[in-house]
Amino acid sequence: MNTDESWLALEITVLSEAVEAIEFALNEIGALGTEINLLGKREPQETICVNGYFNQKPNADFIRNELTDALRIYGFSGDTIKKLEWHKVENRDWLAEWKKHWKPTETGKLIIAPSWEKIENTEKIVIRIEPNMAFGTGTHETTRLCLKAIEENYLPEMSFLDVGTGTGILAIAAAKFKVQSSKRSFQTLYL
Repeated sequence: MNTDESWLALEITVLSEAVEAIEFALNEIGALGTEINLLGKREPQETICVNGYFNQKPNADFIRNELTDALRIYGFSGDTIKKLEWHKVENRDWLAEWKKHWKPTETGKLIIAPSWEKIENTEKIVIRIEPNMAFGTGTHETTRLCLKAIEENYLPEMSFLDVGTGTGILAIAAAKFKVQSSKRSFQTLYL
């Protein structure tokens, strides 16, 4: 049990294509959670930092073996890892902390912004969301591509159904572009 209210973060800098393998290895090692920080990055990165969080530091040989095995399973060599460092992470109000780093996302004529961010003098259409843990925050490529398709392809007389609504961002965007929108999710049909 962690009594000093801090954690250890194992930060692994890795070639971007091997992120999934590293995250898998961290989970096998017993990480309490993993983090891949892509917020604000729109272009593919050559290397990415993947963090694994632990109450206590696992055995170094065990870590090395798990990382090597995961990379081998995913078809990568050991030189895929560029840097491996441990950091102490102090406990803080994590529910408030993540909000500091959540910035508005622009896509086409839209700006997707969390409710606490102020957007000034814009001619773009602003969609306000509560991102929390929902899918559809505008930061993932699939959401941005769907928003682009709505903007470019749908006409006001067309209808629109947002299947599997997370934040409702696609239905909201369709409504903003005057598409006949149904905000109902197929998930509700199975209740």
